[in-house]
Amino acid sequence: MPIQTDLTDAIKKLAAELIKAGERQAMINTCVAGTYNDTKQLLLYQQVMKDELPSDSSAQTLGKLQQMEELLTQMLAIRKGESVSVDTVSSILTDNLDIPEAEKRGLTAAVGSAARVSVDASLWSSVILVIVGLSIFNFMRN
Repeated sequence: MPIQTDLTDAIKKLAAELIKAGERQAMINTCVAGTYNDTKQLLLYQQVMKDELPSDSSAQTLGKLQQMEELLTQMLAIRKGESVSVDTVSSILTDNLDIPEAEKRGLTAAVGSAARVSVDASLWSSVILVIVGLSIFNFMRN
């Protein structure tokens, strides 16, 4: 249980520093909820802030507490103007894949490029269709 107590103390300290630095509680809650708006993690954060230690000390709870500490540390570093290095890729497409982080970064870049190309293609095709439509309209009008 000392690991859990250390984590909860660190989380409380980070939250207090963020509030002291002028961060709104709503933004801290958004940060804690994470990428997927995890309400269980937000509930765990609220329990920690009320000094209600979670009853289970499962690996999942400890993992959520560690993730919470990392998120708050990054938020505080950003608030202070420090550069933050993010080594993990968080995406709905890649989170459940059993591949190394380097491959996830490459896959995410490839998917992003494909999305940009498809948007560009659809925009150009719509521009061409508008030009063709206006040309036909002008031809039919005369």
